[in-house]
Amino acid sequence: MLGFLKKSVTDSAPAGKPSWTERLKQGLSRTRAQLGAQLSGVFSRGKIDDALLEELETTLLMADVGVAATQHCSPNLERASNASASRPVSNCSRR
Repeated sequence: MLGFLKKSVTDSAPAGKPSWTERLKQGLSRTRAQLGAQLSGVFSRGKIDDALLEELETTLLMADVGVAATQHCSPNLERASNASASRPVSNCSRR
């Protein structure tokens, strides 16, 4: 009865082609790896200064984090930077 609710053999993905969720997972893992590498590069500098904050903002925007999220983070980062008086980045990586 209700055989139309059952998946047919032709509905499943071919053996060699990954499913939509697998392609999504692969794409997100590549994005995560690239963003992580870019953020590591930004924070590999010696000091937190205006140039680092600008590069971090650019990296977030280029990674498609979004303007709203980047604008939300920017004042907090600037405030932390001003409070730290250009402390070394190594002191900021683990909080």
